[in-house]
Amino acid sequence: MWNPFTTDYKELPEPLTKKDHPQLGFCYNPTSKDYEVVRIVSFGDHIRHSEVEIYSLKENSWRRIQNIPYSIESCSGGELLNGTLHWIDTRCTSQFVHGLNAEYIIAFDINSREFRTMPLPDYGQYELCCIALTLIDGFLSLFCNYETNSEIWMMMDYGAKESWTKAYTIPNFDHPLTVTKKGELIYRHNSTNLRWYVLKDRASRQLKSNSIKEDNVFQAITCIGNFRSIGLACSEVEWKTHELSRKGNNNSIDG
Repeated sequence: MWNPFTTDYKELPEPLTKKDHPQLGFCYNPTSKDYEVVRIVSFGDHIRHSEVEIYSLKENSWRRIQNIPYSIESCSGGELLNGTLHWIDTRCTSQFVHGLNAEYIIAFDINSREFRTMPLPDYGQYELCCIALTLIDGFLSLFCNYETNSEIWMMMDYGAKESWTKAYTIPNFDHPLTVTKKGELIYRHNSTNLRWYVLKDRASRQLKSNSIKEDNVFQAITCIGNFRSIGLACSEVEWKTHELSRKGNNNSIDG
């Protein structure tokens, strides 16, 4: 667990299920006032299922909660919206979900600890289509990457299939990663470079980054600035007190 704004980090204990390439989700649980990591391990046997366990920062331990009859094996996902983490159900093991294998979105409610399915849009079950989840302007969104172009669909009414809207048709990208709050699509270009594409202006430019090895597999994650120490799993009241104190100190300095 790492806070890029403070460079504070914490090494998590060994999970209960030992298996490579798990699916992860990170969230704050307002009920328990705890930061949690949801870990899903899928198995490719004859019966589709995954084991789910949750790490608690307060308790510094993992706890297995249930098995689910889904297979989640894409590196894309774990998008947090409306107190719910989202992944795509699939049997595919590639970086993106192949359109023919994707069936629906798997949603995990942080408070109730319950899983449910959500509909995908009718984006077309094309052989060369790959899809990935992201968030755009606070809406659950879907990349559809075809051979000649890419589409971005947005769910305008959360949970309603008929509300899926094709918002953008853009050039084909090797590997779309995420969209920033300013509407900038960050993507991997020619396998070794990072670029961003401004959706509204349709302008693209190179990102300053170190060279990326062609066989590297990674995921980009957007985050909101937070200067809270990972080592302090404090209560909501304590955190509000800390925030008020910090703002008071800032005001006295400005004065």
